[in-house]
Amino acid sequence: MAESHGRFLAELLADTPTDVAEVDEKSHTDSQDGAGSASGAGPRIWSDVPWHWSFQGPEKVFTAGLTSPDADDMIIRHDPTGAKFQVFHFDGPDPESKLVGVETFNWPPMQAAARRVLGGNHIPTRAQLEDPDFDFKAHSRL
Repeated sequence: MAESHGRFLAELLADTPTDVAEVDEKSHTDSQDGAGSASGAGPRIWSDVPWHWSFQGPEKVFTAGLTSPDADDMIIRHDPTGAKFQVFHFDGPDPESKLVGVETFNWPPMQAAARRVLGGNHIPTRAQLEDPDFDFKAHSRL
């Protein structure tokens, strides 16, 4: 995550004009807040999915998106052995609530799926993830 944020900032700074006198009033105002672009295309926003990983001895802990230790709008799904699982966080309790974050324990391929899903245009709902036949990994490839 830090690498992608750093790359975004480097590209943003490289695209910022150095001679403010040559910049019109609107783009000057935009660039003052750090979000403007010399191309005049409007504010640019860092949009990569935030993620983090940590190895705790033999355990692998991953997060992607927005998660909270006090969240109660979540679903837990296990692999068939029960040794690996994911905790899915939603923006509300309704069946149509959208997925906003995923915690993954000891299941790296499913963490990659979570990052693809959260970074894509096909964000599953709570109702979809509550369906035991819903294939999250297959959904991540849409």
